[in-house]
Amino acid sequence: MVIRKSFLFLILISLVLGKVYCQVGINTNLPDSAVALDINAQTSISFGGMQIPLVTPAQQASINTTASSDGTLVYVNYTTQQCLEIYDGVTNSWQQIHCSTVTSQLIISEYIEGGGNNKFIELYNGTSSTIDLSTIKLIIFRNGGDFPIGGTDREIFITGSIAPGDTFVIANVLQTEVSASVIDYNVPNAGDPLDFNGDDPVLLTDLSNNIIDVVGIPGTDPGTGYAVDGQDTYLNGIRRLASITDPNASWNTSEWTAHPENDFSHLGTR
Repeated sequence: MVIRKSFLFLILISLVLGKVYCQVGINTNLPDSAVALDINAQTSISFGGMQIPLVTPAQQASINTTASSDGTLVYVNYTTQQCLEIYDGVTNSWQQIHCSTVTSQLIISEYIEGGGNNKFIELYNGTSSTIDLSTIKLIIFRNGGDFPIGGTDREIFITGSIAPGDTFVIANVLQTEVSASVIDYNVPNAGDPLDFNGDDPVLLTDLSNNIIDVVGIPGTDPGTGYAVDGQDTYLNGIRRLASITDPNASWNTSEWTAHPENDFSHLGTR
């Protein structure tokens, strides 16, 4: 961003009714109303001695920015990185100043191939920040599927968010065994339903298809299922070891333990 020659560099941060104002003033000493962010459920990050609001991409997009919002600062919590961004009132766009990699990310913590429509994927947030699920998706590779992504693969987009240290349970909408209070998101039966079997790898990716975490080996049909803990993923469930908090873009069976087909006792807990 090109900063105009004549400017007043002034940090304006104040707390008013639970809202945070954070603006670097350029050619002004008055904060713009667009920088008032309702982040009661959010935190802030210290950058260069400043406490900058930590927001999701959706919250950033909801800011009603104008030309006078020039200099608004936010720290955006993406899936794989956090970025300090400043609003450029000349180009009407957000400019990234600094990004850092999120070292511990969302993981697939449980994969249940139950009878009938009783299919479940549990996600776990091992980070210190809320993760916006609109930034990720699941890809199911039918019978091993096509890799890179091809015609036999299914993309499942999710809505919602996961708080730090919490789980998020995704289910086939037709499942009948687990209480609705445990389920965070039901995948519709139309379109791309959640109907995998034990030989269907499941990938957690960002929206650009960069792999975050994986169950199985995409592009490889294992027959009935993948061997895990003396069992396999056909008509069984597998659960991530509690010691595993980081995702793995390569399938590693030593990170998992197996349990019987319709054992749903750990869904929603970690």
